[in-house]
Amino acid sequence: MVAVPGGVQIDLEDILRSVHAEHTQAEALALKKSDWGGRVLIDGVPFVWSETSTRNDASNLIYLRPTLLTSGDAGRFIVDTRSLNLRIPVTAAQADAATIFTVPTGCAFKVVDPGFWWDITTTSFTGGSSASMGISSNKTGFTGKGSLLGGTGGDVLATLATSASPTLGTRGFRTFPAGSRIVTETLAVASAAATPSYTIDQLLAVKTVGTGAPAPKLPGINGDTPDAGEAAPNAGGTSIVFHAETTGTGTAVVSYLTSNAVALENTLWVAGDTFRKDEITSDFTAGSGYVGVAVRIIRL
Repeated sequence: MVAVPGGVQIDLEDILRSVHAEHTQAEALALKKSDWGGRVLIDGVPFVWSETSTRNDASNLIYLRPTLLTSGDAGRFIVDTRSLNLRIPVTAAQADAATIFTVPTGCAFKVVDPGFWWDITTTSFTGGSSASMGISSNKTGFTGKGSLLGGTGGDVLATLATSASPTLGTRGFRTFPAGSRIVTETLAVASAAATPSYTIDQLLAVKTVGTGAPAPKLPGINGDTPDAGEAAPNAGGTSIVFHAETTGTGTAVVSYLTSNAVALENTLWVAGDTFRKDEITSDFTAGSGYVGVAVRIIRL
């Protein structure tokens, strides 16, 4: 404790502890007891020391336990920001569907824009010409391969390269808030019918290719029988019917409004929810880097 002009007493130890020391995650894990107090920057993210916390996080991205402590000992560095970009390691050696991150007990967050991205800063992924990868979850609505990142076909080697990173890759979701949103997709047309991914509230545009009458079609009214040059959703909006002029096995590019697609922005990720690596085409021989995730922490 020192005195400054005016008689004010200042605790130098408190001042020093309020300064952010900078560490990598490996350095922070190895901190000695005398460095546990106060605040630190770990890989650029602010953490604050808690003497009483006993929460465990296998990734050390939310709660970090120095290696001198056991899982049952009290004392953790806890992330000290509500807006956070998680950097989750991903490698070619991880198996298909391997869990790469689990939301730790005590934490809840939302994923916000820009959502997920590839940050291949270490070694470009290599493998066969068709090798592709994505990210999914154990959470309902996001269990399909590539549903969070990569899409159904996965992102390929050209995207999973250090020269391309960071890159958003193929986004497997939309972060729109609740309410109607626009979906555009290419659908197979067999016997003048097509099945969209989500229930159609209103068709906006339709164009057929490789069918009996390839051309733009007028969006008909839900439940109506389409006239020539029209296409209309059935009454439930789960399929699209085309006029008899459109026959064969071509495709249709359709845009429509829907309100029942899963909106990532409205999803709360809680303890036990996971992110998984998907080898959509399992043909990787090497590669390592990170998956980036932008989150807004709701509870710690």
